[in-house]
Amino acid sequence: MVTDTAPGRGLAQQRFTTFENRLRPLLASRVAARGDVDPLVSALIADTAPAVRATLLDRARKLIDQSEGYSDAAVNAALAAVDRHDPERSARAVPGAKYLSPSVVTDEVGAGHINRDTQDTVIVEGEYYVPVYVAVMDEALGSTPKFKDVRQDEHGIVQIHTGGTRSDDSVMWFSFGQALRQLKWMAKYQKQKESAQPLIRSFLAPQVVVNKISGGMITERDAGGSTADINVDKRFAPNQIGVRNPRSLEQLRQSALPGSLRTYTDLIGPAPRAWGDARPADELRAREGVPIERMVDYPIFADGGGFTDYRHLTKIATELEAILDAHASTPRNQKNDTVETFFTRHAPARFIAMGEEPGAHGIAVHEFVQQVVMPWRDRVIGDLSITDSYQQLVQSELPEQPQTVEVAGERQVLRGERRSEAAALHEDQWRHMWARAHMIRALKGFQVSSAEFAEAGKAPEGPRVLGEVQKFQKTVLGDYRHRIGDRNTLIKENPRYARIAGDLRTRLLAVLPNQPGGSPLRAVLTGLARVSLAVGGTALAKVRDRMRATRRWK
Repeated sequence: MVTDTAPGRGLAQQRFTTFENRLRPLLASRVAARGDVDPLVSALIADTAPAVRATLLDRARKLIDQSEGYSDAAVNAALAAVDRHDPERSARAVPGAKYLSPSVVTDEVGAGHINRDTQDTVIVEGEYYVPVYVAVMDEALGSTPKFKDVRQDEHGIVQIHTGGTRSDDSVMWFSFGQALRQLKWMAKYQKQKESAQPLIRSFLAPQVVVNKISGGMITERDAGGSTADINVDKRFAPNQIGVRNPRSLEQLRQSALPGSLRTYTDLIGPAPRAWGDARPADELRAREGVPIERMVDYPIFADGGGFTDYRHLTKIATELEAILDAHASTPRNQKNDTVETFFTRHAPARFIAMGEEPGAHGIAVHEFVQQVVMPWRDRVIGDLSITDSYQQLVQSELPEQPQTVEVAGERQVLRGERRSEAAALHEDQWRHMWARAHMIRALKGFQVSSAEFAEAGKAPEGPRVLGEVQKFQKTVLGDYRHRIGDRNTLIKENPRYARIAGDLRTRLLAVLPNQPGGSPLRAVLTGLARVSLAVGGTALAKVRDRMRATRRWK
């Protein structure tokens, strides 16, 4: 075994040199896949002591991260190969990542404790990103989905559907950087509707955006009249948020990294392109410590259409502990009636089939207890501890303003995952999204009511032109594809809407040229001007281009 001794370090260096010499031709081939790099990593760390193994994997990761002049696909495949051999590396302990501490809201509206904790972090092109998770009962179909969902268009742009109306969004429920609660929602949806095909969507948003939104959360207490984002399911998981603030939703729509959508599913077979990178939900379960294999007729997370409460979870933990104790105290080659009954009722089919083989029943029972009962006992105890931890949090003194916590340690990668094309698309899409958001704010900033029509009536053509303004306002605010940031729609409609707004303003001023500051039409004219200037082409718009490039996530 290669150990952390002088001879061992010399051998480790020889291995690393060999690894580097064999890796570079693979990276240069531009078509390197993870399977090509896997054997190199296996040879690098074969028969090494844990400390040596960790050092070699860190060095390999840094070597790949600092490699330049290779294709994104080749570098990403090599990084994925190293990560596969490093399962102990936590995505919630990435050095340099930042998250917000728990806090307490003391205002009358939304008073109470805010439950925040660490969050998964991914480094992409040198920037920290956080996965944003949402569970959906089924894929929401239609051009204007009636239910919440997240999709990805043919360009890779992430589209957030809240299930609201054509002109207004509904509350959108997310989890920032932790997916355990979404896995439980998945189980609940399956219990609520037998035909449901629940999914978990996730996309990457910049850490700075996630933390800014998280920092503005209040509780649900007396918050019905507020539009602030709310912290929900606090006793069951941290980082759970109901996004109600239109600015928060807008930030997520603008900043979602193109091509980052993942869909976790239990379905088998090819997935629609709109799902992005479709992966088995078991991958997420394994990462969150949820056993893959479930017991028959023994629900853990949800039962009867609702979540399993604390008292029932305690009962489950006690029962599973009793099964483990009974099995451990039963002499080999003997049967325990309690364990046998539990095995017959709740063991998955493969264990039942194994137990029917001659002489294999005892082995089947033992493996069921070890591979299924024990992991679920541990999971239930973990879930109970989450609620217990929150109760301790409530009893502690918390700051009114959340504190920024930075994960300590040496940053292992600087650039991280390579997505140069996505980054370029992101920048271009953001400019279209910014223009669209500016248009929407401007059009929501004025109304066309009886007062405005009365003022327009001072000129023969005034009411007719103002009627066109009113129609234009409703058209843009009711353009669902435009609101969610559909790229094709933005490219086509942003310039057209800007041109129409400018023409309407010119025509309105032509028939009603003198509009003092107190005129009801002043706000209409100002709003139309802002819409027309939202798209580049005027001197003012060019100045705004420079301004927004420096204020991107602020």
